Amino acid sequence: MKGQLLYIIGCLVVIIILTASKIETQYQFSEEEIAQIHEEVEKNILLFIQKKEKECQKALMEKVENKVDTILMFQAHELMSDLDSSSVWNKPERPERPDLLNPIDTSPLAPLVQPDVKID
Repeated sequence: MKGQLLYIIGCLVVIIILTASKIETQYQFSEEEIAQIHEEVEKNILLFIQKKEKECQKALMEKVENKVDTILMFQAHELMSDLDSSSVWNKPERPERPDLLNPIDTSPLAPLVQPDVKID
């Protein structure tokens, strides 16, 4: 990327020099005009470099975000596949049955309703 940028800047400088040499034969620039031209060229080069750096940084961040998302999704998938599905949702264990208590009442069993009683 930097190699391309330096190549473009070099081409621009060569074009400016060739253009300036042609123009110089036709018209003589004053020192002040030359300084203004150089100032403008430097400003444009800096703006171009800043713009390209921002574009490259944005593209790089998009690639990094995609890679990080992919890695996180892969790790989450591995974690979920490593877990046994029965261990994820464990049912509570059944409590032990309490011991049966023997009744203290020792009277004989008798029906609550006598068979010879009629209910109207």
